[in-house]
Amino acid sequence: MGAGPVVALLAMFLTGCAAEMLVQPAPDAAAPEFRLPARIVYGGNREYLPRNLTDGGSGARLTVRYAYDVVHGGERTNLFGVMFNPAAMLGLPVIGKDTVAVSGRLEVLRGEEVAKTYDATAALTNRPSLFYEGETYTEMRRRGLLAVRDSIESQVARDRESLGRLLGSD
Repeated sequence: MGAGPVVALLAMFLTGCAAEMLVQPAPDAAAPEFRLPARIVYGGNREYLPRNLTDGGSGARLTVRYAYDVVHGGERTNLFGVMFNPAAMLGLPVIGKDTVAVSGRLEVLRGEEVAKTYDATAALTNRPSLFYEGETYTEMRRRGLLAVRDSIESQVARDRESLGRLLGSD
């Protein structure tokens, strides 16, 4: 058996599954533990809020505002282009692609002044094949929102000394 069939089988195996994702800045699993007590201004799903924020209520020294934006996109190859493409029969992704871009921002305010800002973005690309549709936009959106949350959590944890000074200053 030559290398050709092995390469084709490997390509079929590796092209399905989850969407590709790039997160900037990348989350740091080794970020130190840190909790930021603040008044939280956020009206969305709490699952997407950075977990190292603790609600300090109206008496908190700091206020945090968290917001995110999600953009969906996609393109599809013409059906006739897929029907006559031998790569499609091998299950290679020739149908097009689906994209989701997620951006998030956490602002830390001292009074009315923005003292710190943390931004993160996640870009996800799904390339469906003839035999596998891949992740849905909903699944990609959720994964992107969680990745942005994790990135901002890491940034806040790495900046704990500066945030600690903000908490302690009068």
